Amino acid sequence: MEKQRVLVEKAGGVAALTMNRPDALNALDVTTPEEVLAALSAIAADRSLRAAILTGAGKAFVAGADITAMSGMSAAGARCFGLEAGLDEALAYEAALFGLLFSGNDAREGMAAFVEKRKPAFTGD
Repeated sequence: MEKQRVLVEKAGGVAALTMNRPDALNALDVTTPEEVLAALSAIAADRSLRAAILTGAGKAFVAGADITAMSGMSAAGARCFGLEAGLDEALAYEAALFGLLFSGNDAREGMAAFVEKRKPAFTGD
């Protein structure tokens, strides 16, 4: 049985998403980004969560693309692996990801407080 590439733990309104390929310094293979997006979608949908922490198991957060996983790919496949896309497609992808991450008022308040270097004023929504 293959171990999970992404682990999610929830406690006290906080989700911890851990990249779990420490033997490869958490390098991203073909399926890990899909698992990360699925986990982030689930976290964003859980209204009991007010924050999320992304971390990596072992000594690295993410080393980058897993070159070993890319070695058997065609050149076109390797470019797609890196999410090479046109500007419109990339902007749509970024907008969808930000929509997941900052969909609630508390998420937006947390980001604003971070940027403004102040204590956040969370309301619970």
